[in-house]
Amino acid sequence: MLAHGLVDRCRHEQTSRAPPAVGGRQDGAVPGPSAPPARAPRHRASARRARRRWVVAAALLALGAAVLGRVFVVPPSDEPRPTDLIVVLGGLGTTSRTERAAEVSSAHPGATVLYVVGQLEYCPDRPAGAVEVVCTLPPPPGTTRGEARFATAYARDHGMSSITVVTTADQVLRARFRFARCWDGDLVSVQAPASWWDVLSQLPYQSAAMVKALVVEPGC
Repeated sequence: MLAHGLVDRCRHEQTSRAPPAVGGRQDGAVPGPSAPPARAPRHRASARRARRRWVVAAALLALGAAVLGRVFVVPPSDEPRPTDLIVVLGGLGTTSRTERAAEVSSAHPGATVLYVVGQLEYCPDRPAGAVEVVCTLPPPPGTTRGEARFATAYARDHGMSSITVVTTADQVLRARFRFARCWDGDLVSVQAPASWWDVLSQLPYQSAAMVKALVVEPGC
């Protein structure tokens, strides 16, 4: 009886000294909700890379828009001054180009005015101040390059030393490049008015033509 009682007492003491549950909870306690897993560092790095890509893309778009605007919408041009030949290029805004050439001729008399027209019967009348009017169909190859070649050859053949080129904003800079490659004399680029919509509608064509002028056809 005594031995049996000692065994029961030892079992009771061992049970009472059992370690507490993990986290300090007593046996039978209801566990609380588990904490959400921490976001992996690679997810944060991926988000940062995505933001950087968007920032770079936005910056490139803004830069591209600025370049297109400077080249085709608000290009650098010259104030009119006296020259021997006024060349009115064919293309967008024929009426406004013709009117602008008449203004230049009237303000600075003594020039020959050369019009590039689609049909010779539509050759404009001689504007005030002009000494002569010459009309021609688009010279081969029927582009600004052909117009530059024809006009500069005409000026040299007639002993002229200065040329004014009249065109709209979308073509001003490219025309300057084309004429400068064929002409060593004084060159003036005068911009004729055109609506924003007309200029913007020419951007795809003018962009391709500018690349062609700069890369594919670098000569006169």
